[in-house]
Amino acid sequence: MLPMTIIPKFRVWRREHAGDVAPTDVTQPMWFSESSPTPSAQPLDRAVGIRPIVPRGAFIGVAIVPIELQATIAINGTPVGSGLHGLRHTDRLDLNSHSIWIAANSSAEITSYDPAIDGDKNYCFITKAPLAAGQAIVRCPGFRGKLCNVVYLKESWERAMQTPTRLRCAYCGFRPDEAEWQPPKHEPRRRLDDILATIVNGRA
Repeated sequence: MLPMTIIPKFRVWRREHAGDVAPTDVTQPMWFSESSPTPSAQPLDRAVGIRPIVPRGAFIGVAIVPIELQATIAINGTPVGSGLHGLRHTDRLDLNSHSIWIAANSSAEITSYDPAIDGDKNYCFITKAPLAAGQAIVRCPGFRGKLCNVVYLKESWERAMQTPTRLRCAYCGFRPDEAEWQPPKHEPRRRLDDILATIVNGRA
């Protein structure tokens, strides 16, 4: 199977003002201010940038922490310095007064087979039948951050996913009828200022 064009993407979960968590699918860089959970597509002062990457090992994205925010931003509760930091599936980025969560995208993509994009000698992963231009196909999104993106004929994929054997993607294990990952609904949170104060006081 020839390599295909892969669009880096992940899902960002953030807590809204009402307290509920809401998802946003991200394919381009986004900036999060330390004072607001609302993202921006444009760079902001005193903001952390995040962007998806083609999965590399366990990493599905990166966070760009400016020097003025070093040690005031944390990943999974651990303060980090300025610069680039890898992001994994289910990572939590703490911006002092609020948090966001990163998750691998879990939606299978239905599209038409294009030899110019997908390679001119490609096959359905289930039936091994050669694909023809214009045929409806499904690209598997991968599972828990593992890159997949293999191709199935749409009819073959739908039949396989409806079987009582609960067939999964033969390459990565993805199954679309399983609930997507969501951040915990009730997670005790402490402000980073409080955590740092505790560390400083403990050293005094």
